[in-house]
Amino acid sequence: MPVQRYKIDKGATVWRRYGCSTWAIDFCRFGIRERRSLHTTNKEHAFQIARKLATEFLARRWNTTLNQPVTLEEAVAEFAKEYESLHHAESTRLYAACVFGRFRAFMRRRRPECRRLDEITYDDLESYQRERATTVSSRGRLPTAVTVNRDLRELSTMMGWWVKRGALRANPCLQIKCLKHRGSLGPLRSCKTGCQECTVTMRIQSLRRLRCSPQNFSGR
Repeated sequence: MPVQRYKIDKGATVWRRYGCSTWAIDFCRFGIRERRSLHTTNKEHAFQIARKLATEFLARRWNTTLNQPVTLEEAVAEFAKEYESLHHAESTRLYAACVFGRFRAFMRRRRPECRRLDEITYDDLESYQRERATTVSSRGRLPTAVTVNRDLRELSTMMGWWVKRGALRANPCLQIKCLKHRGSLGPLRSCKTGCQECTVTMRIQSLRRLRCSPQNFSGR
């Protein structure tokens, strides 16, 4: 059936079938598709409503409400009971509990009204990443990029598990860009003279890159 379509933003289209008086909006972003009726027959009014919805939906607020909402506290508790107890070591579970505690405290400060898991957005997670990277720890030091990335990885694992269980339509953590960090060692450089000092240095670097101990290395 022929359809009238008007693109109003990237991934957002206002449309109406010929013979139908009501306008609707079609969202498509990161593989998620959502259609909503605008409940109006006026074209200009439909465009105004659609632009407002597109601003919210395409500004990474695309975890739309589900029929059976799960609170953040319930999500963390269920994830620890059903998933972590089977797949994570005790040290990982303890670290994840600290991460979830920090994130819950952050969400209470940032958005006290946000209690459900499907209300957490990309912007919330990006703000958490930024705050975590700039907050001095009890030891008086800033966390490393590796530590901040691990925090986001723990949150992503939990949210990905709830996506599979149907409590989320998308995992907002997947769009967060990891912080860059310096590698422990760069590429090995050869020594043209072949001196003993350089040979020993390169062998030690090679061992570290392979995560081996010098005791297990037998050189010629």
